[in-house]
Amino acid sequence: MGQRSLDALEQENAELRRQLNEARRYDPLTGLLAKDSFYQSVGELLQQTPLPHFSIICFDICRFKLVNDLEGVDQGYRLLCAFAQALRVQYSAQNETLVARLGGDLFATCVRTRSKDQVEHELAAVCAACPPNFKVSAVAG
Repeated sequence: MGQRSLDALEQENAELRRQLNEARRYDPLTGLLAKDSFYQSVGELLQQTPLPHFSIICFDICRFKLVNDLEGVDQGYRLLCAFAQALRVQYSAQNETLVARLGGDLFATCVRTRSKDQVEHELAAVCAACPPNFKVSAVAG
C-alpha cells in the first residue's frame, strides 16, 4: 500500500472518529444533548461565565410508562420527541441555555436562575405545546 493510500485512510479514519464523537454528543431520538455532553457543557458554561447564577431544572413526564404500556413504544417515542421539541422551542431563544435528554423521560435544562413561577409557566407552555392526544403533564425540580 502506497503512502498516498495510507494518508487517505488516516484522513478517512479521522473524519469517521469526528463524526462518531459528534453523534455521541446528541441523543439519537430527540436530537437534544446527551447526558454526558450536557454535564460537560454545563461545566464549561460555568467556567466561562462564573458570575451569573444558573439553575439546572429537570423535567419528568408524568405517567410516561402508561403511554408505553397502553399505547405502545412508538407512541412513547412520539411523546418524547414532542416534549423535546417543546423544550427546545421554549428555551432556544435564551442565551447560555442548554437542553438535554438525560435518559428515559427525564430531561434537563441549564438556564439562568428564574423564579418558581417562571419555571411553572414555562413547564405549562411545554406541556401545552405537545400534541393534545397525549394530555401531557410533567414535573420540574
